[in-house]
Amino acid sequence: VYKRQVFARPVARAIGAPFEAIGGVPSRMARENAGRNPERTATAASALMIGLALVTTVAVVADSFKATFSEAFRNAVVADWVVLSDQQGPATPELPAGIAEGLAALPEIDRTLVVEWGQESIRVIETGETEDPYSTDLAELPRHFDVDLVSSDADLLGPDAVYLFEDEADDLAVGVGDRVEIEFVNQVTTEVVVAGVYADRAIFDSGWILDSRVYQAAQGVGVSDIVPPGDTFVTMLVGGGVTEEEARAAINAVIADFSQLDAQTQDDFLDEAERSVNQVLTIINSLLRVSVVLALLSTSIAPSARAALVFVRGSDTPIAGFLVRRDDAVVVIREQLPNGKFQMREFPAADVDDVIVTVSEERLQSLDPASP
Repeated sequence: VYKRQVFARPVARAIGAPFEAIGGVPSRMARENAGRNPERTATAASALMIGLALVTTVAVVADSFKATFSEAFRNAVVADWVVLSDQQGPATPELPAGIAEGLAALPEIDRTLVVEWGQESIRVIETGETEDPYSTDLAELPRHFDVDLVSSDADLLGPDAVYLFEDEADDLAVGVGDRVEIEFVNQVTTEVVVAGVYADRAIFDSGWILDSRVYQAAQGVGVSDIVPPGDTFVTMLVGGGVTEEEARAAINAVIADFSQLDAQTQDDFLDEAERSVNQVLTIINSLLRVSVVLALLSTSIAPSARAALVFVRGSDTPIAGFLVRRDDAVVVIREQLPNGKFQMREFPAADVDDVIVTVSEERLQSLDPASP
């Protein structure tokens, strides 16, 4: 306390001097106010310094994350077009039946890839954890997305194949050619073979990419039948010589009756992903700035001080002031000087015989004259 009061008053006066010359009376009053209560000034300055450091750090980290995410996302997407649902709600948005087939039949489209996502649709027997796997045609996947396959074996691609993210593979201690036992929601178990391990999860973030035919192993058996995940999105490669306008017109003709569907070029898809990241980062920065402002406001509001009389050992005259701090080691009061200004006085607790303070409002209300 003492050190902060020693430094805060001269620093506040020195920093405030130029502003007093420029701003006149309001600046002079602000300077005097800062020097009048050095404890509060020091606390506010500390809060501001920490807050600015946090805001700056978060801004730098956010920009770095955004740049890294954008680069990874752009490197991962190879497809020319994406059709997906922009419908909001608790359920996973799915494409209406027949959309994928209609897009695949277009003469302007050379190749299509249908991707499904099943929330908690499988459980890993070894770990007991549920997973949210994507499923698709693994043989077609590299033409539409670059997931950065670290290792793979095309001969293993089939109805029981899976691509695992490298962290998932490490956790399960498996590699290409190993088998992993999984259980479906209808309690049917099967084994999938690891056909590849990938390192880029920008698109397929769950860490599991199953062959779409894996779910057929659980059909017609078990305690009940399961419903395979619906189509989450479709990606397309346009044929040679097809312009963007021609492809857009053909795709829009297929999805025209479904207002919730959106056809996006590769650039549109990437820009939409970046906007989503920007929105999250903006919210985080806004909340952080609000917390800094609230911290500054809390330090600028002086607590309700109680008048106090401090009886120092060896002195017959008590010292009057406002109690700032009292603990086993020290007693600190704010003493008013004859010129109207205040100074902080600190007494070792061992040198204080007694401290008499005014009763707080809460304590006063609880007192009963009938029971003094």
